[in-house]
Amino acid sequence: SGNPSFAVAERAAAVGWFPDAISSDIHSGNVNGPVVDLPTTLSKFLMLGMPLEAVIRAATSAPAAALKIPGQPGTLGEGAPADVVILEMQEGEVTFTDSLRQTRTARRRLAHVTTIRGGEVVAD
Repeated sequence: SGNPSFAVAERAAAVGWFPDAISSDIHSGNVNGPVVDLPTTLSKFLMLGMPLEAVIRAATSAPAAALKIPGQPGTLGEGAPADVVILEMQEGEVTFTDSLRQTRTARRRLAHVTTIRGGEVVAD
């Protein structure tokens, strides 16, 4: 599906290399799998050893800064739009699948709880 395999990602993680930006990775070639959603993609990087703070930054402020989006997207700063996703860290065995349909098992994952856009709850 054009995305790195766990084998490649594990080698990169072993030398401390993690991406600066993370997206859902969904495109027409993988919308029916193995990509599920952004929290699952973020969870894969947690499994690889990327710190939680770095994972969240790579999905929020880092891409917003790289794309030079006006305003303050990707932040919770004063005056920023009230666009927030609340995630929950869930403990328990979970299996992730990569672009080559290889699997890895982890002990935790991020799961979507609520989405707020412009200060209004839009998804629970």
